[in-house]
Amino acid sequence: MELPLIVVEGDSPTLLGRNWLQHVRLPWKEIFKVQTVKEADQDKLEEILAKHEVVFDGKLGQVIGTYASLYADPETKPRYFKPRSVPYMLKKKKEDELGRLQKEGTISPVEFSELTTQIVPILKADQSVRICGNYKVTINPVTKLDNYLIPKMEEFQAFISR
Repeated sequence: MELPLIVVEGDSPTLLGRNWLQHVRLPWKEIFKVQTVKEADQDKLEEILAKHEVVFDGKLGQVIGTYASLYADPETKPRYFKPRSVPYMLKKKKEDELGRLQKEGTISPVEFSELTTQIVPILKADQSVRICGNYKVTINPVTKLDNYLIPKMEEFQAFISR
Protein backbone atom coordinates (compact mmCIF):
# COMPACT_ATOMS: atom_id res chain seq x y z
CA MET A 1 0.00 0.00 0.00
CA GLU A 2 1.23 3.52 -0.79
CA LEU A 3 0.09 6.69 0.95
CA PRO A 4 1.00 10.24 -0.12
CA LEU A 5 3.48 12.09 2.10
CA ILE A 6 4.44 15.74 1.79
CA VAL A 7 7.58 16.91 3.62
CA VAL A 8 7.96 20.63 4.27
CA GLU A 9 10.67 22.64 5.96
CA GLY A 10 9.91 24.17 9.34
CA ASP A 11 9.08 23.53 12.98
CA SER A 12 5.32 23.07 12.52
CA PRO A 13 3.54 20.12 14.12
CA THR A 14 3.07 17.04 11.99
CA LEU A 15 -0.38 16.58 10.47
CA LEU A 16 -1.73 13.30 9.20
CA GLY A 17 -4.63 13.15 6.75
CA ARG A 18 -7.62 10.85 7.04
CA ASN A 19 -6.03 8.41 4.62
CA TRP A 20 -3.07 7.94 7.01
CA LEU A 21 -5.14 7.81 10.19
CA GLN A 22 -7.07 4.80 8.91
CA HIS A 23 -3.81 2.84 8.55
CA VAL A 24 -1.83 4.10 11.56
CA ARG A 25 -2.80 1.85 14.42
CA LEU A 26 -2.51 3.92 17.57
CA PRO A 27 -4.53 3.54 20.78
CA TRP A 28 -6.96 6.34 19.76
CA LYS A 29 -9.26 5.69 22.74
CA GLU A 30 -6.36 6.45 25.10
CA ILE A 31 -5.19 9.45 23.10
CA PHE A 32 -8.62 11.11 23.11
CA LYS A 33 -9.57 10.16 26.66
CA VAL A 34 -11.15 13.00 28.62
CA GLN A 35 -10.55 13.03 32.34
CA THR A 36 -10.93 15.45 35.21
CA VAL A 37 -7.99 17.20 36.86
CA LYS A 38 -6.98 15.63 40.14
CA GLU A 39 -5.95 17.85 43.04
CA ALA A 40 -2.36 16.70 42.63
CA ASP A 41 -2.41 18.01 39.05
CA GLN A 42 -3.92 21.37 40.05
CA ASP A 43 -0.48 22.93 40.68
CA LYS A 44 0.69 21.81 37.24
CA LEU A 45 -2.46 23.30 35.69
CA GLU A 46 -1.89 26.61 37.50
CA GLU A 47 1.71 26.61 36.28
CA ILE A 48 0.61 26.12 32.68
CA LEU A 49 -2.05 28.82 32.97
CA ALA A 50 0.48 31.26 34.43
CA LYS A 51 3.10 30.43 31.78
CA HIS A 52 0.59 31.06 28.98
CA GLU A 53 -1.35 33.86 30.67
CA VAL A 54 -1.70 35.88 27.48
CA VAL A 55 -3.68 33.03 25.88
CA PHE A 56 -6.21 32.93 28.73
CA ASP A 57 -6.63 36.65 29.48
CA GLY A 58 -10.02 36.87 27.73
CA LYS A 59 -8.82 39.40 25.15
CA LEU A 60 -8.59 38.96 21.40
CA GLY A 61 -5.17 37.65 20.46
CA GLN A 62 -3.07 37.92 17.33
CA VAL A 63 -1.32 35.34 15.23
CA ILE A 64 1.98 36.87 14.14
CA GLY A 65 4.02 35.56 11.23
CA THR A 66 1.25 33.38 9.79
CA TYR A 67 -0.85 34.45 6.84
CA ALA A 68 -4.10 33.11 5.47
CA SER A 69 -4.86 32.90 1.78
CA LEU A 70 -8.14 32.66 -0.07
CA TYR A 71 -8.06 31.34 -3.59
CA ALA A 72 -10.69 32.79 -5.89
CA ASP A 73 -11.42 32.63 -9.60
CA PRO A 74 -9.43 35.51 -11.18
CA GLU A 75 -12.30 36.13 -13.63
CA THR A 76 -14.62 37.07 -10.76
CA LYS A 77 -15.81 40.67 -10.70
CA PRO A 78 -16.04 42.43 -7.31
CA ARG A 79 -19.60 42.89 -6.07
CA TYR A 80 -20.98 45.72 -3.99
CA PHE A 81 -23.99 45.38 -1.71
CA LYS A 82 -25.81 48.17 0.06
CA PRO A 83 -25.88 47.82 3.85
CA ARG A 84 -28.74 45.76 5.25
CA SER A 85 -31.43 47.64 7.07
CA VAL A 86 -31.09 47.11 10.81
CA PRO A 87 -34.00 47.10 13.26
CA TYR A 88 -34.13 50.35 15.22
CA MET A 89 -33.53 48.59 18.56
CA LEU A 90 -30.21 47.22 17.24
CA LYS A 91 -28.85 50.37 15.56
CA LYS A 92 -27.14 51.84 18.63
CA LYS A 93 -25.86 48.44 19.74
CA LYS A 94 -24.49 47.80 16.24
CA GLU A 95 -22.70 51.16 16.17
CA ASP A 96 -21.33 50.59 19.70
CA GLU A 97 -19.99 47.15 18.72
CA LEU A 98 -18.42 48.49 15.51
CA GLY A 99 -16.77 51.24 17.60
CA ARG A 100 -15.46 48.66 20.07
CA LEU A 101 -14.07 46.48 17.29
CA GLN A 102 -12.38 49.51 15.71
CA LYS A 103 -10.90 50.65 19.05
CA GLU A 104 -9.65 47.08 19.66
CA GLY A 105 -7.95 47.07 16.25
CA THR A 106 -10.03 44.22 14.84
CA ILE A 107 -11.50 46.36 12.06
CA SER A 108 -10.50 49.65 10.49
CA PRO A 109 -12.51 52.09 8.39
CA VAL A 110 -11.91 52.47 4.64
CA GLU A 111 -12.93 55.29 2.32
CA PHE A 112 -13.89 53.08 -0.62
CA SER A 113 -13.96 49.41 -1.53
CA GLU A 114 -15.05 47.61 -4.68
CA LEU A 115 -15.69 44.42 -2.74
CA THR A 116 -18.07 44.56 0.21
CA THR A 117 -20.33 42.25 2.12
CA GLN A 118 -23.29 42.99 4.30
CA ILE A 119 -22.96 42.78 8.05
CA VAL A 120 -25.59 41.13 10.16
CA PRO A 121 -25.93 42.14 13.82
CA ILE A 122 -26.96 39.14 15.94
CA LEU A 123 -28.46 39.76 19.37
CA LYS A 124 -26.68 37.63 21.99
CA ALA A 125 -28.21 36.23 25.19
CA ASP A 126 -26.65 39.06 27.25
CA GLN A 127 -28.38 41.60 24.92
CA SER A 128 -25.10 42.70 23.33
CA VAL A 129 -24.59 42.38 19.58
CA ARG A 130 -22.27 40.10 17.59
CA ILE A 131 -21.32 41.46 14.16
CA CYS A 132 -21.27 38.77 11.47
CA GLY A 133 -20.40 39.08 7.79
CA ASN A 134 -22.78 37.60 5.23
CA TYR A 135 -20.33 36.00 2.81
CA LYS A 136 -22.92 33.69 1.26
CA VAL A 137 -23.38 35.96 -1.76
CA THR A 138 -19.89 37.48 -2.04
CA ILE A 139 -16.86 35.39 -1.07
CA ASN A 140 -18.27 31.85 -0.70
CA PRO A 141 -19.44 31.34 -4.32
CA VAL A 142 -16.04 32.30 -5.81
CA THR A 143 -13.65 30.81 -3.25
CA LYS A 144 -11.84 27.60 -4.12
CA LEU A 145 -11.87 25.30 -1.12
CA ASP A 146 -8.94 23.29 0.18
CA ASN A 147 -9.63 19.59 -0.36
CA TYR A 148 -7.49 18.42 2.57
CA LEU A 149 -9.76 18.97 5.53
CA ILE A 150 -8.70 18.15 9.06
CA PRO A 151 -10.97 15.42 10.45
CA LYS A 152 -13.59 16.47 12.98
CA MET A 153 -13.56 15.07 16.51
CA GLU A 154 -16.78 13.15 15.79
CA GLU A 155 -15.08 11.41 12.86
CA PHE A 156 -12.15 10.41 15.11
CA GLN A 157 -14.53 9.06 17.73
CA ALA A 158 -16.43 7.04 15.11
CA PHE A 159 -13.13 5.74 13.77
CA ILE A 160 -11.72 4.68 17.16
CA SER A 161 -14.96 3.06 18.28
CA ARG A 162 -14.77 0.49 15.43
